[in-house]
Amino acid sequence: MRFDLNGWSVLIGGNAALYSIAEAKLEGLRVIDLMTKVRMPAKNGIVVIQAAGDGNHTWLTWTIGQNLYTVSGYHFTSDAFAMAGSLATVGRIPSN
Repeated sequence: MRFDLNGWSVLIGGNAALYSIAEAKLEGLRVIDLMTKVRMPAKNGIVVIQAAGDGNHTWLTWTIGQNLYTVSGYHFTSDAFAMAGSLATVGRIPSN
């Protein structure tokens, strides 16, 4: 499943034996909820969620200037969003 939300492209997928369409839709709703609660680190980026037998492997990737940032959560989507939220001020700190 793929959708765009507030400048972010969200891709949710995985092995069909592990992840039904209904489960993908539920994960999409969880992502929407997370994105309304977490201060996102950039105005746009990519979220990839890959269902696996041991949980959701999640990556968030974005750019600020010429810098590319990527955070991940190995078992829980919420971990990746928490990490991204903790980096929300990185692009706003003046460099010397």
